Amino acid sequence: KENDKKLLLVERSVETYEHFNNEEDYDKKILYQNYFEERTDTTTNTKGVFIMDENNTFSPGIDIKYKDLTNHDHAWIRGSARVFIPDKYDEEHPLLVVSFHYKNKPYHYRTLGIKKEEIKYNEWNEIKIDYLTPEVRTKEDNLKVYLWHRGKKKVLLDDLIVYVYEPKR
Repeated sequence: KENDKKLLLVERSVETYEHFNNEEDYDKKILYQNYFEERTDTTTNTKGVFIMDENNTFSPGIDIKYKDLTNHDHAWIRGSARVFIPDKYDEEHPLLVVSFHYKNKPYHYRTLGIKKEEIKYNEWNEIKIDYLTPEVRTKEDNLKVYLWHRGKKKVLLDDLIVYVYEPKR
């Protein structure tokens, strides 16, 4: 009976946030990683960070077609990033964004930020999101993962990493 379940279509959540609970049934590989080692923040003298402010609202990230992502009917994506929120920061917090695009129009758009009550100011905070690929319209549809900074004051981004989990055969 348990083996029969695995033959069925993947169980898709109707919730806003998806929970990836069966990693053991998937093969994991790194899809994208950016440690921003070539960058330096001169005001904090921090090496290897991406500075986000009103002039840099979207971070670099991955943009990959479904056909280059997986040859399965679905995959799980796990995105993570470390964000440094300065003391006395009182603006909108950055969001980790994951979405698919069909002809440059987003669908199955998901974001996740740090809960206000969980933010550690003047420290690095991790944002992590799990995302089940939707039933794509075409194999040319593309996945994008990036950080969106909605404030004007400076925050720092480091270690943007995206994994793909494909079903084991």
